[in-house]
Amino acid sequence: MGRMAVRWFLVGLFVLHSPATFAVLPAQQLGPSTGGIAALHEGLRFLGHHKRVLMIGAHPDDEDTQLLTVLVRKFGAEAAYLALTRGEGGQNLIGPELGDGLGVLRTEELLAARDLDGARQFFTRAFDFGYSKGLPDTWAHWPQDSILKDVVRIVRRFRPQVIVTIFSGTERDGHGQHQAAGWAAREAFTAAGDPSRFPELVVEEGLIPWTPLRLFQNARFDTAAATLRMEVGEIDPAVGQSYLQIAMRGRSRHRSQDMGSLQPIGPSSVALSLVEDRTAMGGDGLFSGIDTTLASLAADPAQAGALLRIGTALRALTPWDLGPLPRLRNEFERLMNDGSVNRGSAWPPAAADQLRRMDALLFAASGVLCDALSDTETLIPGSTAVVTLSCWNASSRPVELRGALSLLGSPVGEFGPLTVEVGTVATRDLRISVPASARSTTPYFLAGPKADGMALYQWPPEIGVIGGEPFSPPPMVADFQIRGGGAVRREVVFRYRDQAIGEVRRPVMIAPRVALEVSPANNLWSVERRAAHEFAVTVRMLGGDSITGEVGLEVPTGWEVGEPQRLALGEHQNERRFSFTVRPPADARIAVNDILAVVRDDAGHRYTETVSRVEYPHTRPRQVVGRARSTVRLGRVSAERIGRIAYIRGAADRVPEVLHSLGVAVDLLDPDSLAGADLSRYSSVVVGPRAYETEPSLREWSAKLLDYSRAGGTVVVQYQQQEYFRGGYSPFPLSLSASPGAPPSFRNPAPRVADETAEVRILDPAHPLFQQPNRIGPEDWEGWVQERGLYFARSWSEDWQPLLEMADPGEDPQQGALLVAKVGSGVYVYSALSFFRELPAGVPGAARLFLNLITLQGGLVP
Repeated sequence: MGRMAVRWFLVGLFVLHSPATFAVLPAQQLGPSTGGIAALHEGLRFLGHHKRVLMIGAHPDDEDTQLLTVLVRKFGAEAAYLALTRGEGGQNLIGPELGDGLGVLRTEELLAARDLDGARQFFTRAFDFGYSKGLPDTWAHWPQDSILKDVVRIVRRFRPQVIVTIFSGTERDGHGQHQAAGWAAREAFTAAGDPSRFPELVVEEGLIPWTPLRLFQNARFDTAAATLRMEVGEIDPAVGQSYLQIAMRGRSRHRSQDMGSLQPIGPSSVALSLVEDRTAMGGDGLFSGIDTTLASLAADPAQAGALLRIGTALRALTPWDLGPLPRLRNEFERLMNDGSVNRGSAWPPAAADQLRRMDALLFAASGVLCDALSDTETLIPGSTAVVTLSCWNASSRPVELRGALSLLGSPVGEFGPLTVEVGTVATRDLRISVPASARSTTPYFLAGPKADGMALYQWPPEIGVIGGEPFSPPPMVADFQIRGGGAVRREVVFRYRDQAIGEVRRPVMIAPRVALEVSPANNLWSVERRAAHEFAVTVRMLGGDSITGEVGLEVPTGWEVGEPQRLALGEHQNERRFSFTVRPPADARIAVNDILAVVRDDAGHRYTETVSRVEYPHTRPRQVVGRARSTVRLGRVSAERIGRIAYIRGAADRVPEVLHSLGVAVDLLDPDSLAGADLSRYSSVVVGPRAYETEPSLREWSAKLLDYSRAGGTVVVQYQQQEYFRGGYSPFPLSLSASPGAPPSFRNPAPRVADETAEVRILDPAHPLFQQPNRIGPEDWEGWVQERGLYFARSWSEDWQPLLEMADPGEDPQQGALLVAKVGSGVYVYSALSFFRELPAGVPGAARLFLNLITLQGGLVP
């Protein structure tokens, strides 16, 4: 009994602490399943050898999904992708998230892709601050040594024999963040094994030096330099598609980046070039010169022979004959335990992964299905919940098993040990108490402010070994173990029946009892107008039977605000909306101000958090919790004499809300309403960024916009991508390319100015655009965020008048940021300036210029 108890303890130990178990696969949301013969086939690929590959890039979508797919699904390697950033600086084609929220979404999109190719996912603390044209600019935003330390951390934690860098670390990579990723990969190849580099990783995190043996660079951008090609057009027998098809399905999970890909059939290959080889053995293969047998995990020569024999036996297993697996598993565990004692350290990650995969395979083959369900989707601190653990023995023999339930990493209940007879379901209800001090579920990397003056997350000190993982573990998990071998972890979920689609499973999250939302969230007010502004505060009760108290707004000293209002929520009404009027003082200064929402219940508790979800059909829902606030920026902005405008919203576009806060009357039109709209009612029509992509039917009505302009209207089109330029939707020739045959590419991107402080020269200072209602001067180019603009026109006909000139440091001036054309008696504008970032960020100068654009009249344009 003692030896069996020890074995069970060790199984639980490695199931609970193996890094790969932290990300619960989206497929588990479909309900309990053994995975069938495909799961057995896929699980066996990893057994009996030691192959580990780490790929390093800068962003979500930089990874080579074809290489990851073939490494994992064909060669059975433990592969991972390390992205320096979570892609926060990009645009969002499918929803409103930008910045932090976009980083959460793109992290989930990476996990959705990894769910298909089977690789793991890691990150550094780097925040994507936007496009960068070189390493000096990149290192001005990221502390170079911090980025290298984070990469070394993952190399030492994952311990790959092979590193594949996507980028070269030179100017050939284009984007400065790409160059930084290439530099970090090469530098980490050396630094990770150097005991003198980052010794604190040993002391604080137990990450001893690790020396990778081979460094490759992905050659997809330079196939002539390839020294190795790997076929990806072969069929994966487990799923009946080629590795290329599977990879393209994963590529298509990057939906926020418009990365939908076809799934071609037929031969195809990926190309790599060898950069450095420490094996001194040479060879053309990826693992040439590397001992990939289990013998490489031995603590001493005496163990090597036994591990070699176990590896050979594991590789001989088939999905139809797993009989020797329990014995091999137990023998492997004993050898590794003895080795840990001999080497005085914990198991190598590769050994822990072998045991984890053997246990998962044994459980999948056992014919036992286990589930873990909560009676609530939301756990409230200080409350209780009931979790039902159940296991069905669908096999042909009795099974002895046990289960353990954990909340926030601490055990809170057990299941068994018990014997489950053939054809029966064993069930146990466990009532758990949520600590009153439990923190709301939110991404760990958003738990605190970023480093002062740097685009760098500050991970909470208590996060420990989770740092670099996509997210923290789920709040509640259940671990099931079969006596004699076999273990599985299931996230505790909430299940309900939808009458239309059937069973729906939702992740369980910890949230405050009361959540608040303030709208509008971003405001830009004229300091010259002491007008009253309306705010709405929505209060939702997320848990409990009822709540009574007061809801109010906390405003800066000297501001006027309505009195707190009584609040009562209960079973029949768990949400209410309140209106408040806020007025700044007459002597208000140009500044950024926060207006905070708060609920004080009659028991003396104070609630101040807002709770949102980042949720799409292709990703797992993620909860983001923050302070319930609205930001008000005061500036010298005149919105006088501006008529009603029509606005066609673009990608992640919050410009209309800012215009509304300035007092502009805005009607939102979608392409369907545009079809029947009388545009003559409007003084101008604005097309949002990338609207020709997000609203494809807009293309059908582009002629209507031109007719409106010819009749005297003003059309302002914000930045667009290739679809707009290739489609010929502008009134006169306009192109992103210097010539029609040279479209933008990775090596030749569309023109942009990434330096938000770049000098701007007005080419025609007397032009009415710069005169009314706001006189534009040098101060209006101060305080811009992330960039000046993107997708500047590169060539245009003489019908267009360029009005601005700007350039990134060391580059030739560009004049394609703002082009105006007289069309009939009206005017048509193409603006590549980043108004979609600047206005929500409350940049007064950008708002002043935008208001001038929508008041521009054809009769005033020369």
